[in-house]
Amino acid sequence: MIFKIDSSLKNAEGKSAKELADLILHISNAQHNISCDPDMWKWMTEHLLNYEYLSNWDIQLINGNKQLRDITHAKSRYLSIVTIGREAGMFSPADADKLVSQPSLVIVENEQNDWAVIRTWIDLLKNDRTYKDVNTIVCKRKDANDLRAYNAGTSGQIINSIAQRQAIYGSATPYKVTTLIDSDKVNAAADFSNEKKKIIQAMADAGIEGHILHKREMENYFTEANYRAAGIIAPGEPVPVYTDEEWDFIDIENASFTNYKKRQLPTVAQYLDKPSLLSRVDVRKVTYNGEVMNEIQMIILKFAKLC
Repeated sequence: MIFKIDSSLKNAEGKSAKELADLILHISNAQHNISCDPDMWKWMTEHLLNYEYLSNWDIQLINGNKQLRDITHAKSRYLSIVTIGREAGMFSPADADKLVSQPSLVIVENEQNDWAVIRTWIDLLKNDRTYKDVNTIVCKRKDANDLRAYNAGTSGQIINSIAQRQAIYGSATPYKVTTLIDSDKVNAAADFSNEKKKIIQAMADAGIEGHILHKREMENYFTEANYRAAGIIAPGEPVPVYTDEEWDFIDIENASFTNYKKRQLPTVAQYLDKPSLLSRVDVRKVTYNGEVMNEIQMIILKFAKLC
C-alpha cells in the first residue's frame, strides 16, 4: 500500500505531529511505501524525525529503510494509494495508522477449505513473468498473515460479515476487505442465484470490489490428474471426456467417478502445480484494468489493493 502524505499536514504540531511521526514509523516497519512531494519530505525529516517524537532507534529504522520511498511502476499501478491530509476525502494520520495496523481480510465461505486453495494459487503465480513484482508483495503479505481469510459461511452470513467489517473499518473498508466466493453456476450462461445477487449488492454498498468465481466452485480449478494424484479418483476409474467448459461446471462432489468430499479440498490443493492450474485458467482470458490475463491473476491483483 502507498501512503501519500499531503502537504496540508505541513507545520503539524503537538499531538498531530506525534501522530504523523508515529505513522511514518509504522508505515516503514510494515514495509509499505510513502509518497509526498520533496518539500513535504524535507519538512518531515527536519521536524518529525527527531528525538521530540521518536526514539533514536526508530529514526535509524526509518532512515535505514531504502525501500520506503522507492515506488516502482508495479507498485504505483497495482497497489492502493491512500491520501493522508486535512482535506475532505483524506485520511487523518490516526485513521491511516489503523490501515497499517489492522489485517486485510478476504471473506470466504469456508476458511479451512477455501484459504488452502487461495494460498496455493498465490504461491504458484508468485514468479509470474509479467506480474512477479506485485504477486510477490501479495505472497509476502499472505505469509505474514497481514492478508488473511475471514470465515463467513452461508450467503446470509457473508452479507452479515461484510456489514460487520464495514462497521469496524468504516471508510477504510475498500482498502482492507474483499470477498471471494463460488458462483455455484451450472453453466456459463446461468444467472446468479438471488442469494449471490444479494451478496453482490452488499459488496457494492460497502465499496468492496470482491470476486465471484467464473467456474462453479474452487473444485473446478483442478484437473482430473490432480484428483487422481490425491487419490480422490480411484486408479482405473473411467472419467467421461469433458470439454474445458463442461469441466468448469461439473458438481465434483456428486460426480459418479469420484468419492470427493468438501473437507478434502485442502488435500487436493497439495497436488496442484502451476502447469495444471494454468491449463484450467489460461483457456479463458479476462480484461482487468485494461490488461488481458487469466482469472487467478486478476484475483491476485484484487488482493494487491489490500496490500
